Amino acid sequence: MADYTFPDDLLQLQRDFDRAERRCQEISASIPSGVEIVEGNVDAIAEQQAALNEARAKRLEVVVALQGHPFWETVENRFDAKEALRKAARQ
Repeated sequence: MADYTFPDDLLQLQRDFDRAERRCQEISASIPSGVEIVEGNVDAIAEQQAALNEARAKRLEVVVALQGHPFWETVENRFDAKEALRKAARQ
């Protein structure tokens, strides 16, 4: 894999995406299953669903900025570069 020097804003976007993805997963995990909802064993989940919708919208906003970053036009192998970015952002 080639070495890449990522712009600071691109690294931050990747970190923001990772954070947004974790938030979506956390909220999703807290929402009761469909079976529990149908059986009536849970309280209203409207607040949880609204929070999930908001988190998903934030994640989409970040991914659009991440994927549209001008850096991607400067590399030959975007797949390798994206893998390297993910690793670099987690260090």
